[in-house]
Formats: sequence, C-alpha cells, structure tokens
Amino acid sequence: MFFGKRRIRRNRINFYISLCCSSIIFIMGLLYILIPAIYGFETMEILNANSLFVCSMLIYATMGFGEFILLKDIPDNDLIYQSINCAICGIFNLLLSELTTANMRIMISLSVYLVLYSLIKCFYIEALHQRKDALQYIEITATIPYVLVGICLVILLPSGAIMKAISLGFMMILYSILKFVVVAVRTMTKSKRFLNKLK
Repeated sequence: MFFGKRRIRRNRINFYISLCCSSIIFIMGLLYILIPAIYGFETMEILNANSLFVCSMLIYATMGFGEFILLKDIPDNDLIYQSINCAICGIFNLLLSELTTANMRIMISLSVYLVLYSLIKCFYIEALHQRKDALQYIEITATIPYVLVGICLVILLPSGAIMKAISLGFMMILYSILKFVVVAVRTMTKSKRFLNKLK
C-alpha cells in the first residue's frame, strides 16, 4: 500500500518536473517571438541570429540535462542524448563562425541538429518498439511534425534577424507543446487510476 502510494507520488513529481521544463522552453520561445518588439526592430537587425540559435541550444541542453537528473523511474529516456546533441550543435555553430556566412552557418547548424535529433528519436522509438511500449506511437506522432517544421525552416530560412528569431521561437514553442503531450500521455499510462477508468 505504502509503495503503491509512493509510486503514484513519484509519477506526479516526474510530471511536474517535465511540465516545468516544458513551460520554461515555451516561455523562452515566446520571448524569442517578442524580441523584435522588446529589443526594437531597427536594433534587432544588428543582432546576430546565430547567437539566438546558440542560446536556444543552450536552453534545450540545460532543460534536458536538468530533467534527466531530476527524473526517476525513467532511466531509458532520450533526454541526455538530446542534451548532448544540443550542446554539440551549439559548439558546432560557434566553430563555423570563421568558415562561412552567418546565414549559411545557422542553416548548417540547424540541419545537423535535426539530423541528430531524428536519429536519437529513431533509436529511442526502436527501443520502445522492442519492449512493445505503446508510447512509441506518441513519440512518432510528436517527432514527425517537429522535424518537418524544422526541415521547412531550413529550406525556407527567412532573411533578417527578426524573422530568424521568430522562426526559432516558433520551433521552441512547438517543441514544448509536443513534449508536454508526450509527458502527459506517459504519465497517464503509468497512472493506475487513469487505466482503471478505461476498463
């Protein structure tokens, strides 16, 4: 009885931790979209969009690593690998600063991020499939739109720091929403009370 309550409490705590991380990413994405209005449209054009990209990767990596440390009973998630992916892409963007133009730099970095993100998700989904975990379908449903939107942004990457900031902000908001959906479903599938209502 005690251990059952403890698992339920742990499940709720994990949900709140993931919700908090998703909310921070959502708020940061909203700030990215509002940056032109806050920073000033004329001044915004002077700002290097690659700095915003590196900051977004830093936010992803920090939230993912923090969530990985705080979450318990979920040792096989892909959070740590995605955090390493974001850190690599942020560093890669900085290394490209002397080798290519600013626009090409963000396109290459974003492409590398999406490729690594997709590969990590594929391995994670395959692991879920081998365990016959229904969460694999939710992960697929959440991964495909995010990657497709990212590919569209890489192909049609707008010129100007303002539109780049808005595009990155939109990606962060989409990421946080899809992440919240996955977390909510994962929490519900581990809740005996919810599963009993389905019977």
